[in-house]
Amino acid sequence: MQVECSYSIQTVLRELFGRHGSESSSLWDMLSDQCRNSLSMLRKSSFILHKPLQHLPTKRPIIECEQVKDFRSWLNLWYKITAAKIRHVKLKIFFGALEGLVNADIVFASFILPQLILQSIIEHNLTCMNEVSMEITAVLQKSIIDSGWPRSAAHLIFAVIDCLEQFTCHRRSLKIPTDMVLQRTLEILSNVTTQTTSDGNCLIVAAAGVCHCTTRALKWCEQYAIGCDEYGQTLFKPDQFSFLEKIYFDLGDMDGVAGAFETIRSCAEPTINDRILSLEADGNYWDALPLYKKSTNIEPSYTKCLLRLNEPRLALSGITDLLEKSESVEFQEKLRSCQLEAMWQLQLWDDLTDLLCKKPKTTTCGATYATIICTLRNQQFNLMDDYLVNARMRLADALTAMTIEDSDTYTQAYKTITQLHILSEIEDAKSSLNLENGEILAVEDLTKVLNVWQKRAAKAIQSASVLEPILNARRSLLSLLDGDIGRGSICDLFLQSCRLARHDGHLQVAWSYLIQAKDLHINQFEVEMEEARYLFQKVF
Repeated sequence: MQVECSYSIQTVLRELFGRHGSESSSLWDMLSDQCRNSLSMLRKSSFILHKPLQHLPTKRPIIECEQVKDFRSWLNLWYKITAAKIRHVKLKIFFGALEGLVNADIVFASFILPQLILQSIIEHNLTCMNEVSMEITAVLQKSIIDSGWPRSAAHLIFAVIDCLEQFTCHRRSLKIPTDMVLQRTLEILSNVTTQTTSDGNCLIVAAAGVCHCTTRALKWCEQYAIGCDEYGQTLFKPDQFSFLEKIYFDLGDMDGVAGAFETIRSCAEPTINDRILSLEADGNYWDALPLYKKSTNIEPSYTKCLLRLNEPRLALSGITDLLEKSESVEFQEKLRSCQLEAMWQLQLWDDLTDLLCKKPKTTTCGATYATIICTLRNQQFNLMDDYLVNARMRLADALTAMTIEDSDTYTQAYKTITQLHILSEIEDAKSSLNLENGEILAVEDLTKVLNVWQKRAAKAIQSASVLEPILNARRSLLSLLDGDIGRGSICDLFLQSCRLARHDGHLQVAWSYLIQAKDLHINQFEVEMEEARYLFQKVF
């Protein structure tokens, strides 16, 4: 790989400065001293690279070729095929010489590929242009159904689209009459941005959403999926505004959800799903619950709604029948995750252990915590470590995507960071709560753990959506302790959940937590005080 890089740099320098170093001396002088010192040896070198002749595949799109095994092989192959078709003699040599660097450095390859595509547009290379449109569409389609490396490929596609958009802005600023280069670039963008998924949503918006680029999805939804008329007025498209409402919901922008819903309501009749999303954005899960019965194909969402309402028994009772009726693998995976979470909340450890033997795919955070805590309880520490690694890798992928976007990264990453904290607390509990060696935990050691938890919770955003998953995991960990040492702390955590629900105005949810605290028959004074606050708020 080092030889390939050296050969690439040598060839590029030769093309830029000439074989004897007399050409383009002004360009050489513009480089820093450190850069000139690093490159000076390669200006005089004469590397000869011997490598077997590679027959480039003719199948398109490239992502479907047999030679493509992962992100790197796909990227390298796309670059080589496109570079081989460049017509400009010197640039063809230049791009060809960079193959070694492209093979060695994915970051550099991600930078140079959009420039290569722009050159094919400038040359009016119809073959390359058609293949670019085809490849972009194929990668985005594959990223929606494949959560592996195609989603990394989709991020490169996003960079290509960004480059094309910036290039159109530049060409427009030049104000060239009948700018055919601009027209060709706009044509490619139009071909890509008008593609739709099977359910009618804009393809690039849907792909950005599944790749954790929610702010990008919002931008493209407004720019391409909805769009404006010739007078600059926003066009009302019911399906796309429903999709916009969902994007705002995923962003946690409740004002955005309300705005999208009011726009739909002022121009058309909102669908059942529009109303459900609007109610859930406000936290009105009980009001949303009856609407689920009128909707179709959203049983997993209905089950999740019951779990948010702290009604795991109701959620679990309907899952078995639904699993028997459905043949869809994706549908069953979502229901299995809800089933794991419901069993965990009900502490049905034996049933949960039996279900984990079937190795179900976890699609929710609650299901992930359920599997890890269950293996901790069963002292299957190797399996627990495997679950932790897989969970952290999924969260790391999501964080990487958000960091690449660099758009409101902290706000978007907050929930993911919180989930990583929960995983750390579960892992630390193995030793801090003596769950690994089975020794009886001293009261002093428990107090230390509770103090750490309390400080961490105090610094988190004080909302039920953020704190409730944390409190739920902590109650579950304390329930694994032998004896009654953790009962008082579990009761306190139930009361904290009750206060959060009351603060958000969800009195029915608050009552369910209060009942669970009362059932522990401990901390009677605190429980009665919380019940008094609940009754006062209910009356007034």
